[in-house]
Amino acid sequence: MLFPKNRKFQKEQKRKGKHFNRREGEVHLVHGKYGLRVLESGQLTAKQLETVQKVILRKMQHAGKLWLKIFPSIPRTAKPREVRMGKGKGKVSFWVAKIRSDQIIIEIDGNFSPVYAKEILFSAARKLPFKSCFVHGLF
Repeated sequence: MLFPKNRKFQKEQKRKGKHFNRREGEVHLVHGKYGLRVLESGQLTAKQLETVQKVILRKMQHAGKLWLKIFPSIPRTAKPREVRMGKGKGKVSFWVAKIRSDQIIIEIDGNFSPVYAKEILFSAARKLPFKSCFVHGLF
């Protein structure tokens, strides 16, 4: 599963959503010919991202290259059920990546047609909890 190897502090406070400038690589294709753009904002867990990665690699039959443009680096904690209030913060339960709207999260490249690339990315988009669209970059 995807998560950071080492951090100074294991647990983290929740951040508020801040509006800040987008980097150039988030909106345009940088590495591959085809990409998957997310049309909504939210959080993507490490399990969801790993599932999408497996689906794409299985469909590509390891014939192309895959770039994940996001990484789940934000910890989310949870306390066990039926535990009384207090006694500190719970253990890290899962890891999350924050997603902004119109952000490209996956890029692929390979020796296949745009129709097949669209099929690959749509099969991966079904596993995501967001609306998404296919992006084709011409070189």
